[in-house]
Amino acid sequence: MRIIASTVITCLALFTAPDAARACGGLVTEEVASTPVTASGQRVIIAAGADRTDIIAQVTVPDSGSSYGVLLPVPAKPTISAEPVPSDAIDALETATRPTMVTQRYVSGGGGGGGCGWGAAAGGVDTAPEGDSPVQIVDSVKVGPIVATVLRADEPAALEAWLSQHGFVVPLQHRETLTSYLQPGSYLIAFKRASDAPSSAPSSVAVRFSMPGRHLGYPLRLSRIGAAASVAITVFVVDSDVVKADVPYSTVSLGSMGGSVLEGTTYRDLIAREVNDHFGKALVIEGQFDTSALVAKLGASQLADVLARNSTLTRLSTIVTPDQMTKDIAFIAAPELSGNVARELTVTHYSEGLEGNAVPPLLPGGRTPPAAPLPPATLPYLLLALLALYSARRLQRAAAR
Repeated sequence: MRIIASTVITCLALFTAPDAARACGGLVTEEVASTPVTASGQRVIIAAGADRTDIIAQVTVPDSGSSYGVLLPVPAKPTISAEPVPSDAIDALETATRPTMVTQRYVSGGGGGGGCGWGAAAGGVDTAPEGDSPVQIVDSVKVGPIVATVLRADEPAALEAWLSQHGFVVPLQHRETLTSYLQPGSYLIAFKRASDAPSSAPSSVAVRFSMPGRHLGYPLRLSRIGAAASVAITVFVVDSDVVKADVPYSTVSLGSMGGSVLEGTTYRDLIAREVNDHFGKALVIEGQFDTSALVAKLGASQLADVLARNSTLTRLSTIVTPDQMTKDIAFIAAPELSGNVARELTVTHYSEGLEGNAVPPLLPGGRTPPAAPLPPATLPYLLLALLALYSARRLQRAAAR
């Protein structure tokens, strides 16, 4: 007999705390530290208009004990705002758009620093004009505890030399990835801790910048630099309609993730499983929101004018390992999803060791939980039972003759 013992409704978040959201970019330290500097979570807002794209990226420069910075590739010349966006403004948006998980429990008879896709670590950056240098410093802006320097480079060798001269150390295995972003018209933003920022704690701020044109993308490949064993990423895309990830990425609905899972399975576990089932190339669409309603809900937030750039906000999340960060993410319009984006996930937790005649519930996709192997001690009794059944059938056939 099965009993649904309890139902719990939970608002879901991939980040366990606000400071779990790290820098928008790959992390590189100048020296090998005893405690690795890692990027465990990334959050970014992308707001597209007809001729301009606004980006708000949360950047955290940790108190790592070694020189540190972030390199962020961008496809057009950025204009950086000197006014920081408080991290709690992004926290409020994240909270207001969280999906909901309805958790039921299955009981049987008897008894669970980083970067938002763009990044590197550094020493000081000389912001003096570079003249005819193949690496040019276009702008430098202090944003709270962070200094953001806009660079332009056309030659990979010159960029590598400049980075080395200014204390940025990009691991050899990631240099080809970094230089692949050096396309005509592209720029780099180098972030570092400001000299007057407190050194006793991480420097965290959300940096806002704008670029001409429409740029609905997320440079995931560079996030491999300094990434943790798994990285949770949440992207808020503001556009005229709901969006989805373009191929090779799949966009997974919350509704398709429901089903029965082992007790103790978390929302992070469910997303990671979906991503793994899609060979590391999937995002979960967690909601579609009217931006005017969000602005009214959040009040006088510094995000208000960014959200008002267009009519619809789409929230998408994924959890990936460094080995899965092989393709950048592009977002495209998905009018077929408009009005049909689920915001609720229903799962049933069950415990191992089901008793009696209870039938193990189906996992998502119609799969059943793997059966536990028979204890070795039961095998002789099973063989004797099969032998007795065989002998009984032979006697029945002999009597019938």
